[in-house]
Amino acid sequence: MPRLVLILLAFSTAVFAQDTSMQTSTVVLSVAQLQTLRDTPVILVPAPGPGLAINPRSATVQYTFGTEHYAGGHSRFIITLGSYDSDSAISPFDAILTSGFTDQDSNHTVTLQANPIDASISVNNLDLEVVNFGPPLIDGDGTIAITINYSIVSTR
Repeated sequence: MPRLVLILLAFSTAVFAQDTSMQTSTVVLSVAQLQTLRDTPVILVPAPGPGLAINPRSATVQYTFGTEHYAGGHSRFIITLGSYDSDSAISPFDAILTSGFTDQDSNHTVTLQANPIDASISVNNLDLEVVNFGPPLIDGDGTIAITINYSIVSTR
């Protein structure tokens, strides 16, 4: 029995040894960035380099109302590992509908926990970015701050 405990302890230490300390990145999306976010995604965390991957843990998305809200619609913010327009983009978080979020006359905050990513999918050296999928946001003047909690792990 002690041998089994030692093996399990060694395995769990090896698995968690790859995971470096938690890091945080905050990006504030300006009005201009929000209005062009459909065609111009914004990088939240740059690709870490060959043999490394971003391990997203949580995202906090904060809408700060300006003087005019954005028109409602069927758009949604999608955070992806890898470029959204690539064949291999991965969505580690649920999407945030703009309706009920950026079409309001008040500040809003949403916190998302990362969804599990299929182990067979390669996440090696991918950036983490946000895009607006659907009709563009127009006529508003609020901003959005996105805070990502993540770690960098080895893919080797």
